[in-house]
Amino acid sequence: MRSREGGKSREPARFVIFRLVYFSPPILNTEYGFFVRDDNPLKFKQVSDIKGYTVGVYGRSNTATSLEKIKTEIKELTII
Repeated sequence: MRSREGGKSREPARFVIFRLVYFSPPILNTEYGFFVRDDNPLKFKQVSDIKGYTVGVYGRSNTATSLEKIKTEIKELTII
């Protein structure tokens, strides 16, 4: 998308920025998961499966933010 002003073509600023930044291929892929002791019967298939559990999470992370949203739906969830 270009606009013409006074006979000159001008690219929007967002295109200029993308021309100056070189993106690399992904460095790593991540997934969320739960770790439980071998003797724990938890088989996580859906969010409600963690009802009644205490979940430890690294604070100020996307995982913590996601769990806080889940906690609004599942009151019987403790996050530490």
